[in-house]
Amino acid sequence: MDLLPNRFLNLYISLLPYNRGADPNAWSFLENTPKGVSIHLIDAGVDTGKLLIQKEVIFDESSETLGHTYRVLQQEIIALFCEHWEELRDGTIRPISQVGDGTFHYAKEFAKIKDCLLGEEGWDVTISSFKARYNNLIGNKSEQRLERD
Repeated sequence: MDLLPNRFLNLYISLLPYNRGADPNAWSFLENTPKGVSIHLIDAGVDTGKLLIQKEVIFDESSETLGHTYRVLQQEIIALFCEHWEELRDGTIRPISQVGDGTFHYAKEFAKIKDCLLGEEGWDVTISSFKARYNNLIGNKSEQRLERD
């Protein structure tokens, strides 16, 4: 990175600093954080580089599926990149630091609960069902901890 400073970009399907790391789309719904896409510089951290461009994306959680939201975010990040290609290429966008702590998740976190949350529908699970299953799961875990104490 020292060889070409500020030249490596990441096109990321999250509104950073939220949902750094793995499975950002899923965690944005499970933790009710803003949804969107970010183009940022790569630094030594995981998804912590300075921001170049972002776009918030709003979803109808009562009718959209997890798979559909992922596809929409992929389309949005590609469109954002294409729209700003010349500025990105020429380095004319002033990078800004990410503000706030945000959130971070490892791949193993979602892997542990994925099958339970996706159910028989798989990636076609509605966001409302996906979130309800998660809330039920974490509610049951909280109750189990209370019973042990």
